[in-house]
Amino acid sequence: MKKILLTAILIATFGLNAFSQVGAASGSEPIDRRVEIGVGNAFNTFFSPARGFNACDYGYFNPVAYLAWGRTVEMFALPFETQIFTQLTYSKNDITLYRDVEKTDKTILERDILSLDIHLLLCKFDLTQDMELAVGLDLSNGLIFGKNDTQVSKDYSLGLIPEIKYYYKFSDRFYVSSTLAYDCINLVSSDFVDIRTSISERYYMPLTFMIGVGVYWD
Repeated sequence: MKKILLTAILIATFGLNAFSQVGAASGSEPIDRRVEIGVGNAFNTFFSPARGFNACDYGYFNPVAYLAWGRTVEMFALPFETQIFTQLTYSKNDITLYRDVEKTDKTILERDILSLDIHLLLCKFDLTQDMELAVGLDLSNGLIFGKNDTQVSKDYSLGLIPEIKYYYKFSDRFYVSSTLAYDCINLVSSDFVDIRTSISERYYMPLTFMIGVGVYWD
C-alpha cells in the first residue's frame, strides 16, 4: 500500500513539475491561484453484472468530497487560459451483486476510493466578468479499499477522465463551482478473487457531479 501511495504522489509531482517547466519555457504568467473544497455524487451508468453473477445494483447515492489547489496561466499566446488543479478526492461506491435472478443470493461490494488527481483544464474561457467555463481532463491515481462478504481488498486505479467545469464569482475573492465528469477511461486492478475482476473489465462508469466553494488570489 505504501508503494502504491508513493507511486501516486510521484506521478502527481512529476505532472506538476512538467507543467511548470512547460509554462516557464513558453513565457507563461500566473493569472490567479485558488484553493477549493467541494462535495458531490457519482451516478453509475454501466449496468453489467460481474463474471459469475446474474444481476447487480449500483445504487444512486455514492458521495464524493475533495480538497484542491489550482492556478491559471496563459501559455503559447493562445486566446484562452489554461488551469491546473491538484486534488485529493474521497469517494464511496457500493455495489450489490446477485447470483440468481430472484436476487436472493447476493454479495455486497463496499468500496472507499482515495485518489490524487491532476486536473488539466486546457481551455478556460471568461464568459462574463463573473463567470468562467473550463473543459479538460482529470488524470486520476486512486487507491481503492474494498470488502465483500469474504475478504478485504486494496486495489489501484488509473484514469483519464473528461470533465467540464463552471465558475461563478460572487465576490472579489470567493467563487462557487460545479463540475461534471464522466469516468469512461479508467483501469482498475482488483484482489477480489471470487468476483474475478481484472484490469480489462469494468462494472461501473460513474457520471460525477460536484459543487465546490473556493477562494482565489493573484
